Amino acid sequence: MNIFYYWESPPQCAMPAYLELCLQTWRRACPNSSIQRVDQSNLSDLSGGRIKAADVAKFSYPLQSDIAAVAVLIEQPGLFLDADTILLSGFDIKRYDPKKLTIYGNAKHLGNHSTSFLCTGTKENPILLRWLEEASRRIGRHNTRSMRLKWWLRKRLSGKPAKVPWHYLGNGILDDLLRDGSFSDYLELRSAHASGAYPTSKLLEQNPKFKGYKDLWFDPGIPVDDVVRICRDGVVMLQNSWHPQSYKDLTMSQVLSDQALVSRLIAHSQA
Repeated sequence: MNIFYYWESPPQCAMPAYLELCLQTWRRACPNSSIQRVDQSNLSDLSGGRIKAADVAKFSYPLQSDIAAVAVLIEQPGLFLDADTILLSGFDIKRYDPKKLTIYGNAKHLGNHSTSFLCTGTKENPILLRWLEEASRRIGRHNTRSMRLKWWLRKRLSGKPAKVPWHYLGNGILDDLLRDGSFSDYLELRSAHASGAYPTSKLLEQNPKFKGYKDLWFDPGIPVDDVVRICRDGVVMLQNSWHPQSYKDLTMSQVLSDQALVSRLIAHSQA
């Protein structure tokens, strides 16, 4: 099985050690898999030329990751994960229909889906093809002279750099495809809450004293088994952008000896 992840960072910025440890959980859960990093240097090759680095370089890294996942999985079926995803020992690829694109989200709230986990066993999945088609149109539109002028005017009037919406190449397109309904045979939307793939929501329900993500995941007292019990699919999606820089600066040995819940879960998944 192919497992891909997108990682592009500023020069001289290495991947945080805790993310390297997250990748190691994939090797343990899927020992016969090929794990490949996708970045601007190999995006065109891995996607069969469907998308080029120059097309996406002006977008934020999360937006680059969204379109990279779609383009690469069209050409090479498998898993495309965010680097801050943990796979537990209970993960089993056989749970996922190879003929469909599986994502985690919330069926009642469009726009609240995760592109942190994309799984398909079929080359040129129709929903991915349509997704890429619309993304390519948006990329082309964004790069036109009139659109660049629009962004420049926004910056001039607001005094702040105009940002491309976070969902521009991901959820913003996926929502329309879900509303369309004609792609239902090619998509499986699993509940991120019920499956425990995004365990934060359930953990906060069970531990109301915690105020939010950081308060919860950096607590030294919550048992790791509480998380494992919730994550029935063996998938844990974290939020790297919400982790303090001091945590991202830890070495591997420091992470493995740290008592924060996230660190203890990572260590548990290495055993």
